[in-house]
Amino acid sequence: MNQADIYKRIKECSPAFSPAERKIADYLTGSGADGIFTAQSLAREAGTSPSAVVRFVHRLGLGGLTELKVLLGGGREPGETAGETLFIGENAKIPEIITSVAGITEQAVADVRLLNPDTAFSAAAKMLEAAEKIYLFGIVGSGLAAEDLYIKLRRIGRQAVYDPTENGQLLNAFNITERDAALFFSYSGETECTVKCAQLAASRGAATVAVTRVGKNRLAACAGRVLYLPCGEHELRIGALQSRSAQLFIADVLFLSVACRNLSEVKTRLAETKSAADRLNKR
Repeated sequence: MNQADIYKRIKECSPAFSPAERKIADYLTGSGADGIFTAQSLAREAGTSPSAVVRFVHRLGLGGLTELKVLLGGGREPGETAGETLFIGENAKIPEIITSVAGITEQAVADVRLLNPDTAFSAAAKMLEAAEKIYLFGIVGSGLAAEDLYIKLRRIGRQAVYDPTENGQLLNAFNITERDAALFFSYSGETECTVKCAQLAASRGAATVAVTRVGKNRLAACAGRVLYLPCGEHELRIGALQSRSAQLFIADVLFLSVACRNLSEVKTRLAETKSAADRLNKR
């Protein structure tokens, strides 16, 4: 793809742009931007927000802002920044691999922060804090974040429910009440089991939060709140490194938001569970 191609793609995608994304498109096509910008400076010039810039880049189907900058004639060549791709050179050495993984993780966290204002995290955390039980959903890769959050919530004494199997998650969804909250992890937002569980939870009046990639998908459409993941993950990927890092980051933010509401009790429970674990290990 070259500079002419990216302008053509902007025109083709124009009908799907939000008002904020259209401002960015108008600025880029009208100013002949050379690609020497940051998300913040582009947002300022276009009269919108950095999170809108991230959504705009993903709407074009690009892997990240650097790719857009290169296509417009500025920035670095694709592949020079570790976080731009999940592919590494053949017979890569450990230092290169470490740099690549660190770059991917750093970029994933940065994109999550751009996509989700603090108020979005606050609203989702309040839904979890107010719940009698917190049900967690996610399959395979997305299930890692769900299970990690489940274990942490149980350690601080919160009523949390998670089952790694599809049948188990469907059964859990049937047991949800309006007093509960449900948190769904799915990068694609189209995982059939997760979508069905979200629909069931919503129909039962539970508070629902989806963690899924930016853009339209079925999971986002049926959730009360959405926390967005960057959608720069390549289809042919060695592993879901970027999406996993982004989901775990969101899970940790939500966990700490819940935990800090009663920190003295949380510290006591953590000490008790550690003591119990130590006794078991010495048995």
